[in-house]
Amino acid sequence: MLLPATAYAARPDSLKVLLYDSRPSTVSNYTITQDQNSGSQFTSGDTLVVTFPSGFSLASLSSPLDFDFKVASTDETVQSGACGATDTVRALVSGQTITFTACNSYTAEAAGTVIEIEIGTHATSGGGGSNRITNHATPAT
Repeated sequence: MLLPATAYAARPDSLKVLLYDSRPSTVSNYTITQDQNSGSQFTSGDTLVVTFPSGFSLASLSSPLDFDFKVASTDETVQSGACGATDTVRALVSGQTITFTACNSYTAEAAGTVIEIEIGTHATSGGGGSNRITNHATPAT
């Protein structure tokens, strides 16, 4: 008998998305800020998934260069490959989804901390971002 895997998720206290240019079909930087609730923390093996609706293009994004992942104002090391033996976060882009995974050796921050994700040319910790997300062609999407 097969049983479905249990998913544990905690609703954040607040979630904000800031896009730097809202014009249709225009490339834009994004900053996503998640204020985790006081009872949860981002820890080894956890994932944070960001999904953009179809019509937005993430095709030009390059991990780790186009991503900053900050926890409690500390820039974490972002990598694109298999998790290594260091305190890192893996960022993978697949279609409309960006998945951030705390690697096995990730040192968790205190519960309730703020996670800030920068996507685009304003990302600096991976060596400097050079690509951005292309906005949907239809206004108000």
